Amino acid sequence: MIKVYTYPAHASSKKAIKWLQDNELEYTELKITEDNLFSEDEIIAMLKMVDDVYDLISTHSKTYKKYASRIERMQIKKQLIPFLQKNLEIVNFPIMMNKHQISTGFKEKNVKKFLPKSKRIQLLYQLVKLSEQ
Repeated sequence: MIKVYTYPAHASSKKAIKWLQDNELEYTELKITEDNLFSEDEIIAMLKMVDDVYDLISTHSKTYKKYASRIERMQIKKQLIPFLQKNLEIVNFPIMMNKHQISTGFKEKNVKKFLPKSKRIQLLYQLVKLSEQ
């Protein structure tokens, strides 16, 4: 089962949900708002799966530009997690994850890893067939 953390203000969250529906994948949408924040445990689980804390942060946001030098020095539990909870606009939504993998932001090439192996093979076969024409 795929968990999808979405933020209503991000168009990419809507794109991710549409992509999941179009590909008939089972998912649970968790809408994150100022009234329904990430838990500390959820953020820690995400941090364990990403390569770098900046995978969770939208470095193009105004908030990031304002706090970039401070973010680099933040302690995870005491400062970074509360900062992410209070500044949702800095989070790289949507966040799609299952037990084995995570994807932040929405780029179709990155989320294809959530497709079943048989579907990925089928897509690869179609690409090869197109390239031979």
